[in-house]
Formats: sequence, C-alpha cells, structure tokens
Amino acid sequence: MFLLAIVLAFSLQFLSSVAKPENQDGFKCTNVSNSQNYGCPVKGNVLRFFVIGDIGGEEYTVEDEQHQCTVEGHVTVADCVKNNCPTVVKHRPTVAQKAVAKAMHSLATSGKTALNFLLNVGDNFYEKGVTNDDVKERFEENFTKVYHQDNLKVPWYTIAGNNDWDSKDGIKPQIDHPEGKWTFPAQNYVVNYEFGKSPDKRKTTARFIMIDTTVLCGNGANYFKNMKTDEPEIYAEKIENAKKHFKWLRKELREAKRRGVQFLFMAGHYQLYIMDKPDGEKIDARVFPCAPRLMALMRFFKVQAYFSGHEHSLKHVDLSDSHYRINTKYIVSGAGSRMEKEKSRHDKSRFPDEYKKYAKFIYPNIVGKVLDGGAFVGVEIDAEKMVGKLNFYAAGMFYKENGEKVPIEKWHKFEGQEIELMPRKIDTTDENDKVCNDFFALFDADEMKDDEHFKMGDAEQIQAKLGKYFCKNLRKQSKKSKYDFDWSTVDVQFYAEKAMGAMREKFGITYKKLADSFLSDDLTELNVLGKSSSKFYRTEDERFLLKQIPQLYEVETIETTLKNYFDHMMKKGGESFINKIFLVFRVEIENTPTLFLLMENVFKNAKDLPLLNFDVKGVFSRQPKLVKVDQEQRLNDVVLKWYNYFGGKPPLVPEKVEPMFPEGILLDKATHRNIAERLKRDFEILAENNVNDWSIVFGVYFKQDAEHQKKAESFDEKSFFNATCKQCRNHPNSETLPNGQKLGLCIGIVDIFTPFSETRKQKYIEGFIKKKEITVPKKDADDLMAYVKTGRVWEMFGPIPPQMYAYRMLAFSMACAFRWKASAENVLPSEAIRQALISAFCDSYGKSEQLKETEKQLKEAKKKKWRDLVQKEYSIGQYTVTIFGVELFKHLMEQSGKYSWDFLNGLAEDELNATGENYEHISKKFVVEKLNEKAMEEIFGKVEEKEPKKTITLALLSLKVKESDKEKCKFFKVISKYEDNQKKEDQW
Repeated sequence: MFLLAIVLAFSLQFLSSVAKPENQDGFKCTNVSNSQNYGCPVKGNVLRFFVIGDIGGEEYTVEDEQHQCTVEGHVTVADCVKNNCPTVVKHRPTVAQKAVAKAMHSLATSGKTALNFLLNVGDNFYEKGVTNDDVKERFEENFTKVYHQDNLKVPWYTIAGNNDWDSKDGIKPQIDHPEGKWTFPAQNYVVNYEFGKSPDKRKTTARFIMIDTTVLCGNGANYFKNMKTDEPEIYAEKIENAKKHFKWLRKELREAKRRGVQFLFMAGHYQLYIMDKPDGEKIDARVFPCAPRLMALMRFFKVQAYFSGHEHSLKHVDLSDSHYRINTKYIVSGAGSRMEKEKSRHDKSRFPDEYKKYAKFIYPNIVGKVLDGGAFVGVEIDAEKMVGKLNFYAAGMFYKENGEKVPIEKWHKFEGQEIELMPRKIDTTDENDKVCNDFFALFDADEMKDDEHFKMGDAEQIQAKLGKYFCKNLRKQSKKSKYDFDWSTVDVQFYAEKAMGAMREKFGITYKKLADSFLSDDLTELNVLGKSSSKFYRTEDERFLLKQIPQLYEVETIETTLKNYFDHMMKKGGESFINKIFLVFRVEIENTPTLFLLMENVFKNAKDLPLLNFDVKGVFSRQPKLVKVDQEQRLNDVVLKWYNYFGGKPPLVPEKVEPMFPEGILLDKATHRNIAERLKRDFEILAENNVNDWSIVFGVYFKQDAEHQKKAESFDEKSFFNATCKQCRNHPNSETLPNGQKLGLCIGIVDIFTPFSETRKQKYIEGFIKKKEITVPKKDADDLMAYVKTGRVWEMFGPIPPQMYAYRMLAFSMACAFRWKASAENVLPSEAIRQALISAFCDSYGKSEQLKETEKQLKEAKKKKWRDLVQKEYSIGQYTVTIFGVELFKHLMEQSGKYSWDFLNGLAEDELNATGENYEHISKKFVVEKLNEKAMEEIFGKVEEKEPKKTITLALLSLKVKESDKEKCKFFKVISKYEDNQKKEDQW
C-alpha cells in the first residue's frame, strides 16, 4: 500500500505541476512548454555555475517533553522504539551542509565573474521529501537559512530525487514553493543561457536539460517489472509517463542540435553509468534499464556532461574507452549534506569493480557515512576561448585516504582533476548520409534493443524499418558515404514500387525528403474519432501521414483500383484534390503483417497555423460521441465533423452543437467553379473505382486571427483559396465573429479505398433494424428505397451506390459547405430565390425529424391556411424569401426518384434566368413559376399523391421586397424538368 500511495502521488503530478513564473527567479531562463522563446542573456564572456546534490539534511529524533532529553545524530525511529524511548522525528541541516554553503559563498566571492546559477540535482529533503503540511517550515530551516548569502541568491535550478518522490504529497509542494531563488518550474524542463560571443561572432549557448530519473527509470532494474505483477492497476500509467518523458527528452535534444548549441548538458538525480551486469554476476537492483537508451541519446547528440547525485560523493567516470564509446562525462555531485565511501553495502550495485578502471576520480575514500564534510562541483565556460573548465571541491572536513581528517577553512580544490569541456562539433557528414547516421545512432545500436521498460512501440518499429529502406536508396545516390548501409534484409514488402516511385518523382518527393521527415523526429500517433479502426501517424514536420489499413476489403480494393488511381494522378494530379500516395507497404508488427499507406498530408503547409480541420462525408448519421475541444488544445490536432460545421441537435448528436459556418464558406464564382470542376473529375474516378465512404477534408484558417498574423511568413499561402464567411466562429467554443471574415481554404479527398458492396449495405441495414430505428416489410429489407418511403432521408445513408454517393458529395460540398454569392447590393430576384433555396435545402440536412411535424401539419391543411405550414425566412439583399415545407417536398421528390442533391447541384452550378415573370435554370433542369395564392392551396391539397411523375413540384416559396408596402408578396413553385434519373447515372 505504501508503494501504491507513492505511485499515486507521482501519477497525479506527471507533467501537471507547473510553478508560477513570477515566483521563481530562474523561470525566465527555462522552457516548460512547447514554446522555444526562452533563453537568458548573461553580460560578459563567462558563464559560471555550481552543481550540488543531496542537500536534504538529516532526520533526528527528540524524546517527548516528559523525558526532557535529546538524542543527537542520525538516529532512526526504529532505534528509539527498540530502546523503548518515545520519540518525535525532526529535521535539520547537517554540519556538512552548512560548510558547503559557506564554501560556495566563499568560492563565488573569490572569482573574477559572478555566479550565475546552481544546478540542484535532487534529494532535496531527507528522508521522505516535504508535505503540504511542513513545506514552509522545512524550506525555512533547511534551505533559506542555510543558503542565505547574497551571492547564492541566484536561481537554483532544481529537480527531484527518489527521496523527494517518497512524500505522501509527491513533489508538488516543492514545485509550488514560492521562494525566489528556488526554481523548480516543472517535473522536467530546459534551462538555456546565452552569453558572450564565440569566435564566429554569434552568442554562445549553454543548454541544460533537466530530467526526472525517478519517472524515467523507476527505482531499479526490476521496478517496472515488479509493478506489472504487484500493482497492475498503475503499471500502464507509469510506463506511459516514462515514455512521454523520454519522447520529450528526444525532442529537446533534437532542438539543441537544430539550434547549434555549443555546450549541452543533462542533469538528473540517479547516476546512469552502470548499464549491464558484470560477467558471471546477477543483475543488481540498482542497474537501471533506462540507462542504455539515455546513453545512446547522449552519445549521438554529443552531450558534454551528465550531472547527477544520489551517491553521496564526487565522481568523474569516463566511458570513452569502454565498449560504449561515449564521450559524455559522467559527473556525480551528491555530497551536499553528507558523504559516504564506496566500500558500503551498495558497492556492487553502485560501482562494481569492473568499472573502476573508468573512474578518473572518486572522493571520499573513508569508511562509513560522515555528516561533517561535503562537496560540490564548479564550472566556468569562457565564450571567447570556447572552453569550459570543471573542478571538484570539498568543504567542512577533508578526509584523506588513510582516514585522517583535516578541517577545511574555505574550500578544498582537487588539483589535477580539472576537466576541460570543448564545444560540440558541427556534423559535416554528407547530407545524404547525415540523417541516416542520426537514425542508426538512435534505432539500430545494440543497446537499443527492446526491454520491459522502453519496448519499441508500433510507430518506432515502422520508423526503424522504413528508415532502412530510405537509407538503402540514399546510399545509392551518395558518393561520399562513410557509413556502411549494407545491413540485413529490410523487413518491409512494397506494392507497386515502380509506380509509386514514378508518383514520387512527379511530385518531387525524393528519398532525402522522406528520410528527413521520417527519421529526424518521432512519429506522432493521431487520435481520430471515427468508426474506422485504422491507426494514423504523422511526421514531426507534418508533411506526411501513415495510415494503417486493417480491413481486408480495403486491401483488396487497393490491389484492384490502384492502377486507375495512378493513371488519374499522373495525368491530372496537379489539379486533383485526391490525396497523393507515395508508398504502399506491408510491415510486420508483433509478428502480424500490417498494410500501410504513406501519403502526403493535405495540410502540410499549415503546421504553424491555427487551422480548423474538418472531415466530412456528406452523411448526417447518428453520432454517439462528440469531438470535444478545449481552449488550450492545438486546433491542428483535432478533427472536426459535420455537426461542428453545420450544427446538430439530438437525436442525431447527444447534445446541441452550435454551427461554426451556418451559411457555409463563401467563394467568388470563378473560384467556386474551379473547385467544383476539379472535384467532379475526382469523383468520376472514385465512382469508376466502385468505392464510397470517402471523405472531403478541408482546412480553414482565419486571416485576421492574431496567431495567424504572427506566423504568416512560415507557410505558403498559394496552396489556399481565398474565402469569406458570415456569422461564423473560429473555434468550436468561441463566440460569433463579425461578418466579412477573411479565410484561407485548403481541400483534399481521403479514405478512397472502401468498396461499395451488397455485404456492406446489408450490414448497414442490419444496424437500423437492430436499433429499431425504422422497419420495412421483410421482402423489402435489402431495398434502400423501401427505407426512404418510411421517412428515412437519403443523406442519412452511408453505403449508397458510388454514383449516388458522388452526386450527393458534390451537392454537400459545392452547394452547402462552399457557396458562391452575387454582390449583396441590388440583388436580382432570381439570385435571391437561388440563394434562399440553397440555404433551405442545406439547412434541412440532418433534420429528418422535422418531416413528421410537417406531415402532421399537412393533414390539417384543410382546416388551416397554408401560411401556417412549416416555413423559414431568408434575408437576401433587399428581399425576404420564404420557403415552405422544405422537408416535406424534399422527401416527396426523393420518393419519386428525383434526388435533392441533383436539385442542389443545379442551383450551385449557375444563375437563374428571367423569362417573363418566371425564372429558368440556365441548363433548363427546372423552372421557377409564378403562382397565385389559390394555386398554392391547390398544390398543398395534392402533395400526398406520391406516384412518380415526369414533372413534380420541388419547392414552394414567396418573395417580397423588405419593408415595402407597395409591392405585394409574390408566390412561386419550383418544378423539375429532369430527364430519367437512370440516364444521368449512366453518364458516370
């Protein structure tokens, strides 16, 4: 239970405890978020800091007031109980701790340059951290009073040790502590200092990546393994937290490389130089399974030194001559309040004899534990000379190798142990090899094999296997390759490799671009809310996506349709909105062959934009779960649905959703026609391939948005169409914005390999029957039209024939989602009618429940005037247009085989021409005829006649000039002149 309490305290705080910037002096020099706008300038050419660890003081026990005596020294509660001595455990700084504080003050004063900061590497309060109850008292006694000197009032960049996590409140009390110089802004963070000028005239940068080794590594080799057995309910969360931390670390190391940081350091509590068991010995509990991974990172990214504590001593370990071949200096500075010799009960686990030859320096060499002597490390980096010097210092009492001790007046510097730190070398490897060398250093090294703690996930396995393929082909292009790329057989199978190679060549996708995107950073798994079980991964630069194809029917469709897709893309790919696929491959994950598509990200040019990302299918089906977006979430990572765009109400969605674009996105006529023609060509290909269930994805950004203004130079606006909107919102949770918002619009077509089949249609219908949403006679159970006749409308169906799906999607996108409008001034009556009809029919999508209400009122039409029927008014220019009973007429035309999307497509294509008092569509598909009031009543009296006719009424409406008493209301009916529907479908 004790372990559970500690773990829960740890879990609740993972990446959530962040201090207030105004409370901690060093916060301005740190990064605890995704922002890279951090760094602290230093005057002069020298950066100076101390490294100290394990400043936790000591516990001591006091007898109760009755006995009036004190037990001095480090006496445990168990000792007191054994001697039947009632005690209270208290805490205080040690003599050694005070001596180290005095020595650091003296050394800081003696230097030519001022001390800039300290690195405090954990175990800040013994024995079990601080709690919310005693944090104030403990800080005052053990920190503020001890380190009170003026020149120590600089930022103390702090991380937690294992003892700090042992508190019942975890490390949160320390993170929340408001003391000025105490800087502990988050569990893990980065410190960045800029100072002086290097010989190349640019600022010198020193970067310190502060990691939490308790989160990353646990408390020993079997920590996670034992938890999996003993505490399975928290095991998964702990492992996930460790992986998140590890991913963050890799990202920050890559950022350091990208920025060309000259001096790069890492700091953590645990020492991490023991990574394997000595021959013939059992692995010890202190051997950390995370160490190999961290070593691989430090070696590749050329980390100059890793600072740690935990061991109450000073050490310098150099593994450059070991089989690890790492140049990182391992520096231990864990004697901030006590010292211990290595010949102790932890000798074999902390520093086996096999590693002694790599230890360049160890202090102390005395027996047992002492509380009157301590130690620390001092570092100075000279920007002008571009060199750093690291020295070791003792304070309080100096212990010789023979056990003799000598008081130290100020400090004792260990001569002959100075370490020279040179700036990191710039990698001059051939560009074709560079990214591959990076990849192999991180994914192909022996010490990177899977283990219980950091087992490679699906994304890493895919990344590793694709990396071999990319680099193998890069090697053929490289004339200066210094790396041996002739590895074992690549464990990836490719489909249509030559055809996909031609696709890549046509669109300028080289192996170098693929390698740069896929191997320079981690793949991110996307959380896509939908019925598909596919996994999606995105490259860090957001240029490419990987989509898993889990369904066998999609695999078969790819094999049968890829040629048609390829031919279309090679001919019309520059104008096509269909997503570009550059690789089709199968890779084994956990011994299971899995198919993936590597494709271009439709929104590749919008990484830094606050982009609204919509995925719609033209289907208004029931949604059991809604996409939720909080204000802090990055919009680009959220996939929005039809109900976000148009709005939605129960029963189609669990709760009411306000529309973000109630009047659609508005385009000029030329742009609208351009998009429509390109979409229609794409839809023809998809219909020929006999697929449906594909989606249109579109990204929208608001040009007036402050975030867009900041990042306007970081993307290519040429790939976006100009647009506007009215009554729209730039976030699902925001208020409506003023009219006339300027937008950028990007469009793509995705998910193009789902075949239409009777089997899928039957499965879809079975869902209706199971949910008891609608019923039909048994003999008509497989007939979609039978369901339409019961009141179900076509836009509610998913698996409809591909030609119908294409026409419906065209209407949904080009009539409803994207609209063109004439000038708002002096609108012609014909244009007011056209726009109102589009709005009315688009508004009816997803609102089939209104049909029953309309039919109910229709039955009472003889008792009421037709004006009482369901109606909706639209204000367009100087006109008010009223549309009557649109749900009813839409349903009647669909029962007659005259689909509403055909009507919408006609309205979206072009204007209505005036012919006397009537208006005719330019293609003569339908006519708007003027009526009198009596004729309107007669039409309503006959609307229940449902037999198909060559000419049927599509809509009834009235038109009136706003606020005009002179002009009377004019009435119109819209009648179809469509040819037989089957003939139209055959044209596809």
